[in-house]
Amino acid sequence: MSRKKNYEQFLDKAIDASLAAIDAYNRPFSVYKTETFAILMTNAWELLLKARWIYKNGNKKKSIYVKEKDGRKYKKNSSGNYLTVGLRHLLNKLRQKGNSEIPNNVYNNIIALIEIRDSAVHFKISPATESIAYQIFTASAHNFYLLARKWFGEYKNLRRLENITINPLSIMVHDGVKFVNSSEEKLYKYLKRIIELQEDNDNGLWIAAELKIELIKSKGDADISVKYDPTDPNAIPLKLSEDEWLRRYPWTYKELVKRLKKRYTDFKVNNHFYDLKRRIEPDPENCNPHACYNKYCRIRFLDPRNPKKSNRKKYYSPNVLEYFDKYYTPKEKDESKN
Repeated sequence: MSRKKNYEQFLDKAIDASLAAIDAYNRPFSVYKTETFAILMTNAWELLLKARWIYKNGNKKKSIYVKEKDGRKYKKNSSGNYLTVGLRHLLNKLRQKGNSEIPNNVYNNIIALIEIRDSAVHFKISPATESIAYQIFTASAHNFYLLARKWFGEYKNLRRLENITINPLSIMVHDGVKFVNSSEEKLYKYLKRIIELQEDNDNGLWIAAELKIELIKSKGDADISVKYDPTDPNAIPLKLSEDEWLRRYPWTYKELVKRLKKRYTDFKVNNHFYDLKRRIEPDPENCNPHACYNKYCRIRFLDPRNPKKSNRKKYYSPNVLEYFDKYYTPKEKDESKN
């Protein structure tokens, strides 16, 4: 078996990183999925661009090494390995005049992805940002495959990405969550400004992709296209059995409190907790009583035909832990297993 070329080794790692990002995001009850996708997908793009740069430079790995000031030697890190150029450096190199291989939509999508990644690593991602992050993530996965195919043709390992996409129901977004601080609001507004730069004719490549689901009726009926919005009382509700709902939202209020007490050192059932909890609960007055839910909480109506007078009960998803992790101090791992 012949040894793979240098650029192929980087391309394989890029494909692995993108698949890991999508897999982590598509797990319905996985916590920290928004942050995980941003980190892994940014890594996938950097590896893909390195593969392209090495390919264009005669398959020479040293083409991505960082040179010393004298231009003759290459810098090394603490372990003695060569330092390599970063994602932003490669983005600029591949967009130089006469060498523009990064379309505008792809460039702006990656810049948005980097910003989400940086917020995830250095601070946190607000629940209010997850809807717009989903749009950017969907476009990023789509662009990654198309650009890799354009650059490397029918490379065998790229087939693993065929028909792979982000599941829109893997994360139940809710734009009604308020921003906790100005940093989160600034990130949201920054991403909105980047999305406004989207060019219509960019060879099927996007900055962001809208969150939509197409529902198809039974045989003989016409198709129905709807915008997925669990807060819209006029929207077609997601049809799940009660057992399926309970698998997605298994915790009662009592169970939620029990889990939080076990998980955190400083958790208390007080006004602060009640305020945090209210922020992530759907408004029963402004949602479909047959399917009143968001990413973290579901409200079950005993009689959805008469929602104003019906008894209600709240159930919580394990995803809620990623939210409370931002406000309470977790115990040591061996003490906080759930």
